[in-house]
Amino acid sequence: MKAQVTFGIVVLLALVMTSWGAPVHVDIHKDHVITMDFVDVSVDGADLIMHCKNDEDTEVVIKEDYSLWVGNEQVSLTPSEEKLVMDFYNATFSLIQDALRIARKGVRLGLKGAKIGLSAAFNAIVAAVMGEDEDSIEARVEEKTSQIEEEANRLEREANGIEERADEVEELLKKMFRTIPALQKLGCLEE
Repeated sequence: MKAQVTFGIVVLLALVMTSWGAPVHVDIHKDHVITMDFVDVSVDGADLIMHCKNDEDTEVVIKEDYSLWVGNEQVSLTPSEEKLVMDFYNATFSLIQDALRIARKGVRLGLKGAKIGLSAAFNAIVAAVMGEDEDSIEARVEEKTSQIEEEANRLEREANGIEERADEVEELLKKMFRTIPALQKLGCLEE
């Protein structure tokens, strides 16, 4: 009975290990939403679409050419307003791309950790059957986990940078809604 259970575990682990080669894919063309205190921002293709939390019916859109639309009407902008809209648009897309890149790295790192965990379990079973020294298995696992820990620390630093940039994007958004008359009229910043 014990040999059947061990054989079953080895087969299960082998099946799991063969699936690790599958690529990790995050689709950056799907609708992504950034939720801020007073507005939700989503992406539709190359357009940024915003809805105020106090007026979800009115849609504010910034198109790829940096034109600003409130409802279905294009807003005429001064040069300084155009720059503000452009800065917000570019910073938002850059932030989304970097956040997705970090998410992909995090998924890969998680898969590496799972692989190490399954490998350690498999090696423990083999060690028990073959009489191998558990200390040598533990040393190999510790070496691999320390590499993952270093990668996780780097990823955490990148994520902290993203958080700081998200704060900057939110400040740009607030400035847009405070200074562009068509956006002021929406009252998004009112509580």
